Parts: sequence; C-alpha cells; structure tokens
Amino acid sequence: MRSARFFASLLALAACVFSATTARAVTPIFLVDGEDPSGALAHARTAHGLLPGDPEIALLSAKLELAHGDREAARRTAIREVTRARSAPDLEAARSVLAQIDEHASIH
Repeated sequence: MRSARFFASLLALAACVFSATTARAVTPIFLVDGEDPSGALAHARTAHGLLPGDPEIALLSAKLELAHGDREAARRTAIREVTRARSAPDLEAARSVLAQIDEHASIH
C-alpha cells in the first residue's frame, strides 16, 4: 500500500515536471527585424533541447542561426530537418529554409 502511494506521487510529480517544461517550450519566439537574434537563439536552442523532434523549432533555430551570422550551423540544422522530415509539409518547410540559407550565402 505504501509503495503504491509512493509510485502514484512519483507519477504525479513527473506529470507536473513534464507540463512545466512543455509549457516553456511552446512559448512563442519571434525574430524582430533590426533586433539582435542572440536572445531568441538561446530560447530556440532551449526549446529544441526540450522538444528535439519538433521541426518548427529546429527550423526557427536555423533561421536564427543565419540571422546571428552562423551560416554553417544554420545549414547543418536545415539539412538535418530535410533528412528527418516525416511529412510533405515538413519537407517543403525544411527545403524552403535551406533555400533561404543558400540564397543568403550567394548575396553575401
């Protein structure tokens, strides 16, 4: 009986921790023109660490890496998402970000 209550309390605690970390991960992150992307990049990396399978967060990270000036990291992230895409929209989004990165490189 005692172990059952202990196990139930552990499950409740795990659910609370999951809810708290997931809630932080879905906080909107925006890149405003003219603003330094460093803060947003740090938040995007944290969110990606919490939800590594979320393609939107990964592609946002790639865009922020590019805005931060790290084209190689941005390209690696976008290529990784192209290879991991599980649906046609995810693949198209990843290819679009990769094209933006390559276009940025040809301009600069």
